[in-house]
Amino acid sequence: DSDDYCDGDSITVKANPNTLSRTGFRLTGWDRDQSATTPEAPLSNPASLTASTSDITVYAIWSEEFGVTFDANGATSGSVPTDSSDYISGQTVTLPTNSGSLSRTGFSFGGWNTEADGSGTTYAASGSATLSMPSADLTLYARWTAPSEPSPGGGGGDDDNDRRTSRSSPPVASAGPVLP
Repeated sequence: DSDDYCDGDSITVKANPNTLSRTGFRLTGWDRDQSATTPEAPLSNPASLTASTSDITVYAIWSEEFGVTFDANGATSGSVPTDSSDYISGQTVTLPTNSGSLSRTGFSFGGWNTEADGSGTTYAASGSATLSMPSADLTLYARWTAPSEPSPGGGGGDDDNDRRTSRSSPPVASAGPVLP
C-alpha cells in the first residue's frame, strides 16, 4: 500500500491484491507477526489494522493444504468418488455418496472409514456427513458389511426340519441378548 496514514488511522487490509500463490499452501490472511499461524486480518473476514507512528509491515500467513482420496478397499465393481478440492486443517469436508456405485460381491456398502480394516472412524455416505480435515492428507476406505447370518432355527432351511428341531429342543433360559 503506497498510501500515507497518521497515527490511529484505520488501515483496511486488502484480500490478495497481487494474487499471491504458493504451491501446496493457501493464503489465509495477514499479520504483523511473521511467525503467526492464525492471521490478525483473515481473508475470510477482512479486518482493519490501526496505524502507528512507525511503518507497519504485514506478512502473508499461509496454511498447508491437504487432500482427500477414496479407496475402493476390495470392491469388485464401480468406481470411487474423486475430490479435487484442497483443504486446510480444521476445514469442514462434506463426504460424497457412493456416486460411483461401488459394490463388492457378498457385501453391502457401509460408508467410509479412516482405516482399511474398518477399525477407524466410520462416516455415512449420505452426501451430508462431514468431518474436520486433519493436518495431513486423508484416505477414506470403502467400508463393507457382511449380510447378517440367519439365526438357528430361524428359517432358510427345510421347514419340517426346523419344526422338528424346535419341538424336540428343551427350552433355553436367557440371561440377556446374545452378542456376536
